Amino acid sequence: MAMGEDSPAYTATDYILLDCGAPLSSNTVSEDGRKWVTDDRSKFSTFNSESASFVSTASRQDQYVFQVPYMTARIFRDKFTYSFPVSVGLKFLRFYFYPVQYSGFDATTSFFSVTANDHLLLKNFSAYLTLTAVDVQPASLSKEFMVPCFKTEKLSVTFSPSPNSWAFVNGVEVVSMPKNMYVKHQDDSVSS
Repeated sequence: MAMGEDSPAYTATDYILLDCGAPLSSNTVSEDGRKWVTDDRSKFSTFNSESASFVSTASRQDQYVFQVPYMTARIFRDKFTYSFPVSVGLKFLRFYFYPVQYSGFDATTSFFSVTANDHLLLKNFSAYLTLTAVDVQPASLSKEFMVPCFKTEKLSVTFSPSPNSWAFVNGVEVVSMPKNMYVKHQDDSVSS
């Protein structure tokens, strides 16, 4: 899709920035000026949020790691689902990870899978191993996906810890995408 100088800017119908683990009283504005909402008692969390997860603060802040969304996390010992009400269409989904120690949980032992509307996005994923595999050592990372939401007006994102492990996430971003921006005919497939 070519955009000329006179084309109007795209305004997303869905725009969610979730600062996972941030307290209700926190001012969650990132360094780039974007306003984030906490997932504490959030409408996006499922009924089992108290028993399946807890919040924690990162054990340290590396030099180039921003406060929001990286310094707080939601930790999962069991399967946990965020449910985002969205419009029908393709969604841009980004996860933010800062793999350090959280409340005695060492990031080197964190392995988990993530699905979005039954599409497997990450399998037995380790944010720590992903970062150690790259030549340049950034302290944080994000994983980005395009996820279709054509059959429902809901985006269900489920974190499932691997056996004898745990999962975590620092932030979740959900943004609707312009129709036919990246794919000519939108269907029910997923890409990363």
